[in-house]
Amino acid sequence: MDIQKMSFDELVEVHRPLILHVLKTLHIYKDHEVYYQVGLVGLWEAQSRYNPEKGAFSTFAFSIIRGRVLSSLTKENQFYTRYQPTEHEEQLDAAYDESSEIKPEEDILTTYCFDLTENQRKWVIGKIIEDKKIKDIALEHGVTEDAVKTWRREALKKLRKTVAGMDIR
Repeated sequence: MDIQKMSFDELVEVHRPLILHVLKTLHIYKDHEVYYQVGLVGLWEAQSRYNPEKGAFSTFAFSIIRGRVLSSLTKENQFYTRYQPTEHEEQLDAAYDESSEIKPEEDILTTYCFDLTENQRKWVIGKIIEDKKIKDIALEHGVTEDAVKTWRREALKKLRKTVAGMDIR
């Protein structure tokens, strides 16, 4: 059988077990499909470089495929060991993490406050989101502090019912 005259699909069909054997001997269990593709590239390279006078194709293909996979593993390992985020990048990551914990008020309102009245939403925005005192909320909206306390009491009742009905895990 002339390896160089075979179509690549036929070659893959015949030598698929060889590629899988290389992956198994190198204990590749993560990103298996990626390294299988690397093995296919090695098989293609072996087919194009093969000289029948120098030995059996399977031996040659094994060494080329194994070399390709090992090179790929080495490059990936070097990237992960050499890449060290700068102090600035770590600060950006930390700032992003902190800001992602707080949802915009629209998200909070639509998620939890869908059945609150307008005044109850004013209390949620003023107290919970903007961290204002009851006195300041009352002054802002031109009502008494007792009115704001009533908004709070009724809003908390509804929010407790809403949260209790959610499947939180």
